Amino acid sequence: MWFDLLVDKQLADSGLSSAAVAGICVGVPLTAAAAVAGVIYYRNRQAEQNVNQNNVHLIKLQGQEPESSTVISKASEDEQGVQTMKATLLDAVHRRFRDVESEPLYAVATLLDPRYKDKYFTNVEALRHAKAALKAAVLKVEEELKTTSPSDETVSEPVKKTPRMEGASSTLGSIFDEILDEGITATTPSEHITPGAIFEMKSYLCEAPIERKNNPLHYWRANQVRLPTLAATAAKYLCAPCTSVESERLFSIASIIVEEHRSRLTAQHAEMLIFLKKNLHIMLGLQKVELEE
Repeated sequence: MWFDLLVDKQLADSGLSSAAVAGICVGVPLTAAAAVAGVIYYRNRQAEQNVNQNNVHLIKLQGQEPESSTVISKASEDEQGVQTMKATLLDAVHRRFRDVESEPLYAVATLLDPRYKDKYFTNVEALRHAKAALKAAVLKVEEELKTTSPSDETVSEPVKKTPRMEGASSTLGSIFDEILDEGITATTPSEHITPGAIFEMKSYLCEAPIERKNNPLHYWRANQVRLPTLAATAAKYLCAPCTSVESERLFSIASIIVEEHRSRLTAQHAEMLIFLKKNLHIMLGLQKVELEE
């Protein structure tokens, strides 16, 4: 009798059904103490599961990258090691990219990328400095264009806004969409803006970003007539950065040809060998094309 009352009390406290307890005790001859211990164990187990299911939270960090903070900080039923790895990775991202928005080169390039524009800046002061840097760069390019080509005062009609992707292809993509939806506002260009580069800049920033899968260079080629100054500025900031890779490759070829076993090799012969090593395959290819013709 006391066993039945105790089990009923444990069931009421734990919220387990009689079928759940029956599933524990079927086919197993348990003593009263063991049965009660089993009920208490499953009650505690269910309480832990409820806590884990509700332990989904987003860590809000001021002045940090919203997409990286949101993705990495989502905690679910992960093991302690995974949570430690997430915290370490998040700290490394913040430490390395803490001042990236304050770098004019990166900030202007982000503004000129039609996939992002000014929608993902987390620091208002950094965004203000970025727009000021973009304005200075655009005015400089406008002066350069005036000296090389006649000015065109006509401003074409704004193009139709390109709709964004409805569904995100990944978790990171969904985070970008969430940030964009939070920051997007219905803005229109001012009616009292002087036509020219500044008008292009404000008109461009008021438009919705294009889909992230699109090529930003294709966008600027399609809008070069409508936004000539911005297109010329984007060509400077979105191009591939110059590197010393080719010159280093040339020096590598020279180090292979000019070595200690060729101490009697003259500078003239070394230059000829380097030239042939670098360009012989091109010359043979051209010769083959001429023979085929």
